[in-house]
Amino acid sequence: MSDDRPVAITQQRLQQAADDSPQVRQLQALQLMADESALQMKAISTTVLNVAGEDHFESDARRNEEKKVTSTATNGGYWTEEQFKLTINDKKVDADPKALRFLSHLQVLSGPWSSLAKAPLAPEFFLTHAKKTWDDYGRLNKKIEDNFIDSLGDRYSGGDALSEEKGLERDRINWGLYAQFDTAKRALQGIIGLHPYNDTKKVALNRLREQFRTAVPAMVEKVPEKEELHSLRSGAMHCAAEAKSNYAGVWKIGQQHVDEISEAPLETPLAYNLMTRKEFNEEYARLSEQQAQSSESPAA
Repeated sequence: MSDDRPVAITQQRLQQAADDSPQVRQLQALQLMADESALQMKAISTTVLNVAGEDHFESDARRNEEKKVTSTATNGGYWTEEQFKLTINDKKVDADPKALRFLSHLQVLSGPWSSLAKAPLAPEFFLTHAKKTWDDYGRLNKKIEDNFIDSLGDRYSGGDALSEEKGLERDRINWGLYAQFDTAKRALQGIIGLHPYNDTKKVALNRLREQFRTAVPAMVEKVPEKEELHSLRSGAMHCAAEAKSNYAGVWKIGQQHVDEISEAPLETPLAYNLMTRKEFNEEYARLSEQQAQSSESPAA
């Protein structure tokens, strides 16, 4: 029943005005977003493999704690991007193929090395620039060397194993790339050894600089584009996760790989649990708090 008294009518009008105010509408919208977020929160699965996105630097800083929390929650394993394995032709191989990681690291190095090779700098400035390039990117050298060596004979590229013929062809191409990389790296090491510059080092610098200038373009022109390599790695990760979807635990991969998998036109639903970095971080925070509270509770 409606109340027709003047006081009641006035109160109704004031309440309606309040309900229609921008502040109230904003609060209602925020509450709706919070409710939807709670409903959409994606949980870590305890029955299938979880493949979760990450920022590598963020997760590296808390790697041990992530492993502890998620392993407790899933009663399963925890793998970084490069640690997850599968078996191809009775041989354990990386789910993120070493041949592709080798090429990816070369791709990262291609930019700064190309800039250095083309730099029209006077000798003393060139040496300073060369030393900074080495200091900034030298950490990649060992990764390139290790991934190249380990990739030889590895026939996984995502999906079915490569035939021996195609595998040997890939090894041959990568051998050529590695040879150019090694030539450029040795030349750059020699250049760094001439720092600081004086005129007695001019002949040696010119010789090493020419070696570097020749080797780098020969390497760069044969390295696939960054987008192509990233897509190939994402595809290989997806195939590996499908093959090992019955594994309990969490496999952490770069968020861009998660984006590429989720955007790919797949014919069948994923057999594993794919989580974004945001979804994993929310679940990680929830599980961390839950486990902390459980450990603080007195024993019954």
